[in-house]
Amino acid sequence: MIVFSDTDFTVAEVMEIFSHASWTAHRTYDQVSLLLVNTDIVVMGKYENKPVAFARVITDKVTRAFLEDVIVIPEYRGTGVSRLLLDEIYNRVHTMGMNRIEANTQTPEFWKKVGWTVREDNSLIIKRF
Repeated sequence: MIVFSDTDFTVAEVMEIFSHASWTAHRTYDQVSLLLVNTDIVVMGKYENKPVAFARVITDKVTRAFLEDVIVIPEYRGTGVSRLLLDEIYNRVHTMGMNRIEANTQTPEFWKKVGWTVREDNSLIIKRF
């Protein structure tokens, strides 16, 4: 069973997850530490205490929430972990009183499969709930 938490993880564990994505693999320990401090919602998913998934949200806490760095390690992709991770994010954003999340993507087909609306130019995706 995947356990999600917004506090039970270390910077080193986030960096391990980040090593599995081309856009985050180059980030330094100091950069990751700072981005965690400056992010409104952070969720780490672990299986048997092993980090397997991560996502974060930056928001104005009123109307706008922007999803960043959604990563599932390769051996857990295609197992439903990403949907569980996104459900955790949706619940946390909704609890803050918002009903919409935005993101940029290079993989629009995945996001369509999980219920997001993708702009024609694939530059922005939106999820309303």
